[in-house]
Amino acid sequence: MRRGYPPVMLFLLFVLSNLVLRSGALIVEGPPVPANSIASSLVSGREGGRGKDGVTCIASTASGRTLIVGTKTGRILVSSREDQGGLPTTLEELTSDVYSTKFPIYSLAIGERDGDEFIFVGSGDRFVSEWRREGVGFNFVRTFGPHTGWVKALAYDGGTNTLHSIGCNRIEGWDFNQVDNARHISERTIDSSPRMGSTLSSDMLCLCLIEGRCLISGGVDGRMHCWSLDPTDAKPLFSCRFHDGRVNGIVYHTLLGLIFSVGHDGVLHVSRLTFDALMGGMEAIAAFKIEGTTRLSTLCIVSESPSDCKLGLGSTDGRVIIIQVTASEDSIFIAEGDTLEVDGNPMIYSLCMRSAPSNVVCTPSILVGHANGLIEWDLS
Repeated sequence: MRRGYPPVMLFLLFVLSNLVLRSGALIVEGPPVPANSIASSLVSGREGGRGKDGVTCIASTASGRTLIVGTKTGRILVSSREDQGGLPTTLEELTSDVYSTKFPIYSLAIGERDGDEFIFVGSGDRFVSEWRREGVGFNFVRTFGPHTGWVKALAYDGGTNTLHSIGCNRIEGWDFNQVDNARHISERTIDSSPRMGSTLSSDMLCLCLIEGRCLISGGVDGRMHCWSLDPTDAKPLFSCRFHDGRVNGIVYHTLLGLIFSVGHDGVLHVSRLTFDALMGGMEAIAAFKIEGTTRLSTLCIVSESPSDCKLGLGSTDGRVIIIQVTASEDSIFIAEGDTLEVDGNPMIYSLCMRSAPSNVVCTPSILVGHANGLIEWDLS
């Protein structure tokens, strides 16, 4: 069932393709993996006897210079180049004599200040670890925490040099304007809301930064919350409930001005901020139910333009679905495209569009982190 919300009419298009691509669970040989795949390098660094190492999160810089992979056994792997040319093709594990964790890596963020590049890693040990680039590698700097729970989401604001991190029902804020003297500056908390049907946990699971405007978070109770970037504002500007159950992922399309979210209800929800001097709400634009999928676990933007975009949606049953969205002032078109089915139907934890420097020609692809490993899906 597809549902639309006034005043915008949702028009359904036919499925563009029923092409189903299949891949191996961890070591990928042949389609859908392109020649420049880094997926198989995840195997070479794994310690013997640990079994399949699920990939829980992936992050990349827009230039493709740095790619980070986190696993459910606490490993942090980086693919990096010292210069801006070329495309990294191998993954190397980050290690430190000072810090390590056996807890899952739940969140990643990349920041840059005055030419220095930083990696932030959120773990099930309730800490965020910071790593600083040195040549093609990264050295451990420090940890931040402990948080009140697993660090499920991170967002770095390059405009203010602020890191936002989620632990349970709190968003912590960290000021990085003095690189060697980062400090804790804010604590935002969300409470339960019987009026909105939230009477048990109000823990937050995902976080999206809209630069210069606000933070949007999503929680286990189906609510989405809008937060001011002012560190003195400890409560949300407003909250709304668009999903029935957990909100697992949120992304913002800058050119269209649209917010896309997915959840355990198997729905891709589209909304728009309706700010009036930072006091307003979120307008529901459309809701698109993915047929054959009960739960959506993650999403990413594949491509975007001023009038349309492609999204990749991951499910708990091992599927990645490409969605085409075309929008104008008074209408929105949503259609399902190609689908990738991972052998064994493992949960899809994370999706990341493979980026490349502007001077490098490469096959467009999505990196897919799932419960049994990492694959790369060729989109050409």
